[in-house]
Amino acid sequence: MLILLAFACSSEPKPDVPATPNKPDQPATPVADASVAGSMKLDPGTSKVGFNGRKITGAHDGVFNGVSGSATVDGGMLVTMNGEVELGSVQTDSKKLDGHLMGEDFFDVAQFPTAKFTSTSIAQGDGGYTVTGDLDLHGVSQEVTFPATVSVGAEAVEVDAGFSIDRQVFGIAYPGKPDDLIQDEVAITLDLTFTSGG
Repeated sequence: MLILLAFACSSEPKPDVPATPNKPDQPATPVADASVAGSMKLDPGTSKVGFNGRKITGAHDGVFNGVSGSATVDGGMLVTMNGEVELGSVQTDSKKLDGHLMGEDFFDVAQFPTAKFTSTSIAQGDGGYTVTGDLDLHGVSQEVTFPATVSVGAEAVEVDAGFSIDRQVFGIAYPGKPDDLIQDEVAITLDLTFTSGG
């Protein structure tokens, strides 16, 4: 359900030497072991689905402690990824905020206890993976696409990704206080581990 890092350089590259994002011997996408295939289960102990919501006066980070899911690997490549989040397991830096998020203004967990993601397409390119799927949240299903870094091993698959969603699209429209409005864009971060022994 990852954090975008910006790197600054103290000196500009020489005009006649083009900057290259990766060395020839260090491809952006790890070379997969074609012998790896099968289904794997999400390891909730080492996986994290987080979010960052912002308003005029600041921001709040949160995580969901109840996550489950599965992935399928074929020929050493990730081909499917599905996940489910228990929205009532939300945890932020404020118990008061946790309760508000679970209420009718936001997640409304009494009516919509879970959010689900089901991949429909996973493509691998030189820059990594592109994952497309249906996100079912707050009674609304919406297609989302995001870049991901994927590492496939015989015992585990690791997926790191970050993307944003518009909460209004999912019917989560609470504006916040008149003098402290909440932004519509919410950043989602995924740090997932799927294991063969799950």
